[in-house]
Parts: sequence; C-alpha cells; structure tokens
Amino acid sequence: MKYLVFLFIFYPFSLFAQLSCDDMLKSADKAEKQGNYRSAILKYNAVKKCNPGLENQIDAKILMVFDKIDKLKIEADRQARIAKEALLSADHKIREVLANDLSFRAEIEQDRTASFRLLEYANRINPNSPRVLQQLFNNYYLNQTYYYKTLIGQKSVNFAEFSPDDKLIATASGGGLVTLWDVQTGKPVKFLNGHNRSAKCARFSTDGNLLVTGASDETAIVWDIKSGAELHKHAFSRNVRFVDISPKNDLIAVALEDGDLYFVNVATHEKRRINAHTSDIRTVYFSNDGARVLTASFDRTAKIIDVITGDTILTLRGHRDALRSAVFSKDNKYILTASNDNTAIVWDAASGKSIEQFTLHAANVRSGHISPKGNICVTGSSDRSIQIWEFGEKKSGQIKNLIGHADDIEMVRFSNDGNMLASASEDNTVKIWFLQEGDNTDMLAKKEDSSPSIEITNGTINAFDSNRKKICTLYTGKKVILNASLSPDAKRIITASKDSTITVWNAITGKEENTFSCISNNISHCLLHADNNMILYVFNNRKLEVLQYPGLESLCSISIDYLPGKALIDDVFFDKKSPKFTILCNNTYHTYCVNADSILHTAIRNHRIAQLTSDKIEEYALEDSFSFAGITTESIIKENDIEKTLIYALYFTNRYKQTKNNSSRKYYRESSSELLHHLINNATSALDKAFYKSFLRY
Repeated sequence: MKYLVFLFIFYPFSLFAQLSCDDMLKSADKAEKQGNYRSAILKYNAVKKCNPGLENQIDAKILMVFDKIDKLKIEADRQARIAKEALLSADHKIREVLANDLSFRAEIEQDRTASFRLLEYANRINPNSPRVLQQLFNNYYLNQTYYYKTLIGQKSVNFAEFSPDDKLIATASGGGLVTLWDVQTGKPVKFLNGHNRSAKCARFSTDGNLLVTGASDETAIVWDIKSGAELHKHAFSRNVRFVDISPKNDLIAVALEDGDLYFVNVATHEKRRINAHTSDIRTVYFSNDGARVLTASFDRTAKIIDVITGDTILTLRGHRDALRSAVFSKDNKYILTASNDNTAIVWDAASGKSIEQFTLHAANVRSGHISPKGNICVTGSSDRSIQIWEFGEKKSGQIKNLIGHADDIEMVRFSNDGNMLASASEDNTVKIWFLQEGDNTDMLAKKEDSSPSIEITNGTINAFDSNRKKICTLYTGKKVILNASLSPDAKRIITASKDSTITVWNAITGKEENTFSCISNNISHCLLHADNNMILYVFNNRKLEVLQYPGLESLCSISIDYLPGKALIDDVFFDKKSPKFTILCNNTYHTYCVNADSILHTAIRNHRIAQLTSDKIEEYALEDSFSFAGITTESIIKENDIEKTLIYALYFTNRYKQTKNNSSRKYYRESSSELLHHLINNATSALDKAFYKSFLRY
C-alpha cells in the first residue's frame, strides 16, 4: 500500500526515471520546438532532478520557454485588439449606413412628426452622424409645418370636436363608439356606448356640460359630460348624418340622409321636421344667435335656414359636385364650403357672394373650418392632406400642407383658441396639431461683453483682451481680410478674406492651420466655438453655416428668409458652455442647438410630438436595426413613455398576426404581452386598465 501511494505521488518523475537523462532532455527540446511549452517545462524539471549538474543549463532553457510564452501572449493580445478594432469598425460602418439610410428617408418623408422620430431613431443608432444632426436641425428649426400628437385606439374616425375650454376632444367612430379624450395627455377619459352603428358626429353644448351625437343607427343621443350618462335618445326614420346644439342649449338640429332637417326641443323632446334639401345633408351648424342654421348637402347647395319659420334665407350655389360640409366663421360673416369637386369656397354670409375658391387638393374636400383668429381656413381631403390657407384682401398667400394621415381625412377642426387643430381620419386616428408651440426666440440671449477685440490694419491683425492688453499679433500677408475673431481660449484666430476663403491661424506661432473656400466673398462674421470643434460664418448678411472643425463637415446651414420681414443677421455668437449659437435679427435673438441630443431634448420638452405608429415601424423595417438602436421590451419599459409602449405593443401584436414561423410568433406574442401587462399593472385608473386590456385580444 505504501508503495502504491509513493508511485501515485511521484508518478511524473517515476515515468521519466524509466528514460535516460539524455533521452528526457531530447524529448523536452522536441516539445519546446513543437510549441508544447507546458510539456517541455515538466520534462526540463524532470531532467534537473535526474541530473542536478545540468541545473543551470536547464534553467536557461526554461527561461527561454517562458520568454516565448510571453511573446505569444503579447501577439495574442495584439491580434485580439486588431479583431476588436475590426469588429468596432464594422459595427461603426453598419451604424453609419443604417443611420444615413434613415436620415435620407426622413429627408423625403413629408410628415414632419414621423421624420423627426425617424431621425431620433437614427441618432440612437449613430449618435455622431453629421448627416443626422443636419436633418434634425432642419426638421426642428427650419420646417414651417407643425408637429402633432396622435390619439390611438379607434375605428375609422368620422368626427373630432374640441370642448369649449379646449381640454377635451370628443370623437365619433365606426362601430358607434364615442370617446372623450384628454387633450394634454392624449388618453381616453370616457367611453360613451349608446349607438350600435357608425357614429357620425359629436357636438358640445356651449357650456360644455352636454354632448350631442348622431349615428347611422337612426338615432341622436344627448349625453351628460360629467357622468357620461345617456340623458335621452331620439329616434328618426333615416340615418343621422349630423347634429348640433343651439347656443342656448335648448334646441338640437338633426340632419338626415334623405334631406330632412329636424329641430328637437331639449326639454320637451318635441320634434319639428323641415324638408331642407333634396339629398343627403352632411352638416348643420347653428349661427351665433341661434336664429339660423347652415346646412350642406349632396344636392350641391348650402343653405341658411330660419330656425323658427323653416324658410330658406340664402342658398349658395357654385360647386360642381356634392357638398361635404359648410361652416360659419366665428363672427358669422363668412361661410366655408367643402365639396367633392376637390374645391373649397369662402362666401360672404350676408350676400351669398363667392369671395375665394381654393383648388389645391387632388381629391374631394371632405371638411373645412375657419379659425377663430381670423381669415385662416383649414381643409381636409381624401388626398390625405390638410391645407391651411388665408383668404381676403390682406392674405399672405402662405399655404401650409400638413401630412401625417395614412387614409382619407374626414374632419378638420380648429380649437376654440385657434392654437390647435384636430383632424380625424379613416386611418383609425385623430391627430392634434399644435400651431403655437416651440419658438426658438431667446429673450435671455446675451453676448458676453468680455469678448476679446480684433484690429485689422494692412495685413496685420492685433488681438486684445477686454482690458485692451495685446494678446497676439498676426501677419496675414497679401490676403484682404474682411473680418476676424479670436477663439475664446486665445489660441486661434479665424479670418475671412475677400478671395472667398476662411483661414484658421495658430495665434501663438502665427502659422496657418487650415484654409477652405466659401461660396461667397461677402462674409460678415466668422468665429470659432469655445471648444474649437465648430466654425460658424455668415455670408450675404442672410445666410449662415456651421462646420465641424477640423473635419469641415457641414453641421447645419440657415437662410433667414424663413423669418418674417426682410431680416438681416446683425450679429451672431456662440454659447461658450454649450453647442449653441444665437443670431440677432430685427432686434430679436434666435438661439439654435448644434447637437443632436440637445435638439431632441429641446424639441420633446417644448412640443407634444407623436411617436412613430406601428405601421411606420413596419414600413421602415426598423425591427432590422432594433439591436443597433437598443430597442428591447426592457428598454421600452424603462423609458416610461406610455404612448411608445402601447405603439410597440401594437407593432408586436400585428407582427404576431402576420408571421407564420412559430418561434417568431412566440417572440412577438410574449413581447406584446409583456408591454401590455406593464401598462395594465401601472394604469392609474380603471378606465386606463380597461383600455389597455382591450388590446390583449389577439
């Protein structure tokens, strides 16, 4: 037994003991040459025990083996670094390609809100892309349309109406659903279930306490807003196309599809019938005094009708096809009609004379409205566009084309303060457009008085600090210098010359660092940012460009033609502590961010901007780049954006329905379920919980 233990402990040496020391040495050398260093070291140690006289020689060989091992480790580390750099380079290239592709798509996307969100997504993929930054800058500062918020979770929306205080929106949808939404949060606050077929309209009483709705189930319902209770249901012999409630809240006008118009007493429920048109009446609105109503019909006419007598006071003729709507202006001086002949007409309400016809839509005009702020109209069309235009003698001719819906637009409506616009569409959404949000006018902007000064005389530039102490002298040779400035750290001077070049000089050595050409020789300002990573120059007194330095890639460019009046850039300066610059025009300061994250933060803080819809996520195949953008269910939940969480849940639900692969279906189902259950578990009300649960049905 003791012998066995001895063999076990000294097995390696007992094995080598069977060989001569010379054979073991040859075997160790062979292992070393073959790169089997562990075996070589073991054998060298065995030789040392076998022949102690060779100890020094063997130690030298062992050290040589360890030296080779160290060199191998160094080479392995080098190769690992190369591989890592190659992976990083490949990753960077992929990110660059993906981000540039998305920025290109965003550039041609007419929907400003969708374009913004695409650029936000592109920035997640490649935060350092100059192209993405430039597109974001253009989208936020230079795009003269509006951002919108989307109300999600409806079926073919026919109508949207602001409450008198503009805090709520009522929507009427296919299936008979009427919903009250909070304008600020975009969340539903009440579901009014009383119609069993498509709800066509919803009108608030002037005090905001009642809501009147009409539907294709041949009924009109009066609702109590506060409780959501159905107060009374009025039945008719034909489908109800439109309803309105008088300013005194005592009378309801009900328009039917056969051309009949009913007046219903709110208190007694008594009905009075008028044969107003020969065909379908599409809209009916009371005048401000409640004495008249304005109707629009498929018989190609609009009429002003006396409420008491039922007589037609005025008939408007001029459209070549059916009318879809007719509305009064706030002061009842004008009427706007919208028609299937692709036009909208503004009329004088007193004389019935046509004032102006609008013909820019490519399909039938389904709805129109006049802003309470004045002679500004909005029209929505089957061409999926919304046009905002002015009429009258003082019109500017400016027309805004709002793109965002994916199907026919059924209704457009200004808010009562004129600062918002609601649009309802067959794409199952209502969009709220914010017409007065986000102005980059900066009342607090101020140029620091301690800036150094520059003096230019005969090719010599002298720079002085705020105490008139000379900082440096620069000799520019034969260049005719138009203007110059010193960098905030006094290490560089930037000059603009008459030969259309801009030069950056080392202020310490006086040597030229970089020179590049501009498109104009009329350069009024040129300056460097405090971090020396950006150059800004103004040319022709109206245009400005910001470049990366020293790479000279364009980060943004501005033509101030978009500002009102014939503005000139009187002054410009960088913010010393952040990537921003400010221009002074017409005694007004305008501040701009030149950093993608800053623009995104400012835009999202100052505006209510809808997330990309699930359809847009699919249209742009964003799922292919989820890993590069860091999009996971965990990251979505962590962002704590209810709208975004719901949209991605809907996206995963749609993908589940479309996909046949079982493993993919499982992934989509689990992802959707995780997001929806997160919303349900964190819902702040029973209504919210019920709303989110409705999406759990696959």
